[in-house]
Formats: sequence, structure tokens, C-alpha cells
Amino acid sequence: MSTIIHKFQKHICMMNMQLREKAEGILQQLTLEEKIGMIHGATLFQTAGVPRLGIPPLKMSDGPMGVRMEFEADNWKAIGHTDDSIFIV
Repeated sequence: MSTIIHKFQKHICMMNMQLREKAEGILQQLTLEEKIGMIHGATLFQTAGVPRLGIPPLKMSDGPMGVRMEFEADNWKAIGHTDDSIFIV
């Protein structure tokens, strides 16, 4: 049994090294502007992706509303739903 566990641990360690090398390779390819876009945000609840490296945009949660579609990417305009908690008077 300990041989199976040892082989499994060795396999996991090798996978971790491969993933780390892949991540480091991607980081080296990213420009400063792309890195900033990934942490700054492109719209109200979404980061910028990097299509040339196959990195999709990330959608963020809106607290109690949860992950949801953005109706306007750069405007806090109420959309008029009865459950819309952002009211503009």
C-alpha cells in the first residue's frame, strides 16, 4: 500500500512542477499592460482576458446578487427589474 501512495505522491509532485512551469511560461509572455488588465478590470464586473494566450476574461460576483450578466458594461444604470437593488432617482 505504501508503494501505491508513494507513486501517487510522486505523480502529484510531477504534475505540480509541470503546472508551475506552464504558468511561469505564460507569465513571461504577458506584457505589463495585459497583466494590469487582468487585475484591474475591463468592465464593472469583468477583467480583461488575453485572447492571444487563450486566457478568458474573469467574471466577478456582485455580492448578494451573485454572478450575473452585465447589462451595461460601464454604467450603474438601473435595468428596471423589480428585484433590481440599484435605483436611480
